[in-house]
Amino acid sequence: MKELNEECGSTEEAISEFIRREYGEDLPFAHTTILYAQLEKLCSNEDIVCKKGKYVLNFENDVTEMTSRRGGGDVEEET
Repeated sequence: MKELNEECGSTEEAISEFIRREYGEDLPFAHTTILYAQLEKLCSNEDIVCKKGKYVLNFENDVTEMTSRRGGGDVEEET
């Protein structure tokens, strides 16, 4: 989705077409079924959000994850 760089998100069809362009037509027969399942999984994990049939990255989730990897969110200043 980052590569597609669509401001309002990307449709499942646009994502599928991008994958076809990048990886060729030699994709599994069940490509669209697999893509749908993966998009649903990413939505349930809150890695992406689907609104009005368009998928966008969940930047809020990215910030939370980055903060937790660094050892916490709030940092108290010493006085």
